[in-house]
Formats: sequence, C-alpha cells, structure tokens
Amino acid sequence: MTEKDMQAKYMEFQMIQQSMQQLQQRKQIIENQMTEFTTLIETLDGLKGAKKASPIFAPLGSGVFAKATLEENDNVLVNIGSGIAIERDIATSKELVKKQLVELQDLAKQLDAEVKEGIEKGTKLSAELSKAAATQQQEHVHDENCAHDHKH
Repeated sequence: MTEKDMQAKYMEFQMIQQSMQQLQQRKQIIENQMTEFTTLIETLDGLKGAKKASPIFAPLGSGVFAKATLEENDNVLVNIGSGIAIERDIATSKELVKKQLVELQDLAKQLDAEVKEGIEKGTKLSAELSKAAATQQQEHVHDENCAHDHKH
C-alpha cells in the first residue's frame, strides 16, 4: 500500500469515527424522546384516574410548573404542528403517542444497525492500516534519502 493509499484510508477511518459520534448523538436524542413519550403515556393513564377539581402542577416548560386545578380528565390538547392544538380524548392521544414511540424505536434500531456497520468498517480499516504500517516499516531502507534520524 502506497503512502497516498494509507493517507486516503486514514482519512476514511477518521470520517467513519466522526460519523459514529454523530450517530451516537442522534441515538441519545431519540432515547431521550422515547423516555419522554413513555412518561407521557404514564401521565395520561394517571390523568384518566384523577378526580376533577383536584390540584395539579401544569408544566410551563424547562422544568417550570404552575399550580392549577384539573377541570377535565377526559380530553387533552394535542399539538399537531405549526402552533395548532386540537382536543382529543385520552385514549386517542395515548394511541398517537404509542405510535410515535414505535416509530422512534424503529429509528433507534436503524441507527444501531448503522453504528454496527460503521464499527465493522472502522475495525477493518484500522486492521488494514496497522498491517500496511508494519509492512512499510519492515520494507523501509535506511539510506541517505531517509527523512528521519538514524540513531540506533
């Protein structure tokens, strides 16, 4: 393997490593969303059993809550995008969240497969680079054209 080939393989190896880091970050985000959806399903179950007029803490965002009173425990508002929310019964809302959770689980499996493939490619490239470096070191002839120090 020529020096140029080794450099190309090393750059490819670095790109695979960078890609693996990005995939791991995406997977972490997906896992966080899955945890959030699982908690939401449990909360919807709890809401169904709550009594009307009971005190609750309504989330305002970023871990901030307001004390409120539960007026209705049959329906919730569901954000459908673009700042639009529609009223849905709890069972329908729960099914929607479960469907999204399954989609996230499928995406996590796909990312796992991509990570596995990347690890396999990276391992193969690493082995090729190690072998080529060892071969190159053995084949190196020390003469006046060497670029490194000849101390022995």
